[in-house]
Amino acid sequence: MVSVTLIVAGTVLASAAHAATLGGLRVSTLAVFGGPAEVDLPDPPSPPPAGLGCDEFEDHPGALDGRDDGCGNTWSTPSGNWSVSDGVARATGPVGVALVDGLASNQVTVSAELLDGHANNRRGGVVHSYTTTAAGPAHLVGYVRGSGRLHLDLVVGNTTISLASVNGIPVGSPQLVAVTRSGADVTVSIDGVPVIEHTLLPARDGLLSGAGAGLWKAQGPPAEFGSFSVVAG
Repeated sequence: MVSVTLIVAGTVLASAAHAATLGGLRVSTLAVFGGPAEVDLPDPPSPPPAGLGCDEFEDHPGALDGRDDGCGNTWSTPSGNWSVSDGVARATGPVGVALVDGLASNQVTVSAELLDGHANNRRGGVVHSYTTTAAGPAHLVGYVRGSGRLHLDLVVGNTTISLASVNGIPVGSPQLVAVTRSGADVTVSIDGVPVIEHTLLPARDGLLSGAGAGLWKAQGPPAEFGSFSVVAG
């Protein structure tokens, strides 16, 4: 509760007497009084998080699995070896997926800050629309591969389907990799610039009904990330 101090003012009749000549009441003295009064008001509502998912990886070093992302979601790590230290989420070992669940699969943008994605043929990026299916987990992944190549793949169980790829993207670190899905239309952007635009076939669009989003790395060299976010639109 919030206490608000109000100043209350008024008047008081200090003395009165009958005036014989007027046949009524005569006010002889008026005094003004005032003082504080406290009124409890409800606390204002806390502002909602700016995003649906968010993590800067700045606090609480250790395992990524089970970590609060800062927007009320919890990380899980279905595959790979994931850890957090010094503001960096790092994945080593085999193919790795790290997820936050419960986020709308449609009409959202999933993005991550990829560190040194061009080094040593690294492959790292973001997962969109993670879905559990009879054939195994299905999801979209937009990622940078080595020096200057951007990919959009569909993963279903142990099968990876290349949907699109583009050479010649700018090389730098960090790179903001983002995947936006609006219905069947998918866009992959680098540093806010759309690079890949792809429309899913109806069967693939219908398959991707899950609400998971997160980070991805390929087999081989580590992948490192400086931030993660999911925003509506």
